[in-house]
Amino acid sequence: MEALLTAILGFFMFPALGFFLGLLTLSIIYTVATECDTYGFSIFATILGVILFWKSIVLAATCWQLVLICAAAYVLIGGAWSVFRWFKYCREYIATHPYKEANERYEYRDGKEIPLTPQAYYKKKLQPNEHKSRLIGWVAYWPWSLIWNIAGDTLTAIYDALANVYQKVADAVIKKALNN
Repeated sequence: MEALLTAILGFFMFPALGFFLGLLTLSIIYTVATECDTYGFSIFATILGVILFWKSIVLAATCWQLVLICAAAYVLIGGAWSVFRWFKYCREYIATHPYKEANERYEYRDGKEIPLTPQAYYKKKLQPNEHKSRLIGWVAYWPWSLIWNIAGDTLTAIYDALANVYQKVADAVIKKALNN
């Protein structure tokens, strides 16, 4: 155990390499957390990151006014990003969860079942209080959420552009295979 700990701590003897690999590791954890809406491990990783980068944090804190300005800017940008992300999430939710009148789509008033309108149904499903973890995660980890969204949207656009080509290739291969 001591040898493993020594090896891990020895890795950070080269501060630049340790810093960037640690930052890369945290970035991967944060990206996965924002995409999967599971923030338990990312909170643990943040605590671990604070411990590992303590010297850098103390150095940055010597200019506390700059730290406060940067923290305020980070939260404001995160808030704006979360509003955009919420708008996108709501659109995607409505597109992937079409309203169909069913038994569970009723509300009860005065002991009577009243069918929910599509608007009332989506309003019930998309209440911010029901998505608190997701919304706070978008504010707290907005840089990683932003990067993931840009990358994901770009890859999806590339795939959509090539989907027709892929289908033509598959059709040609099938046709050739069945003619032999």
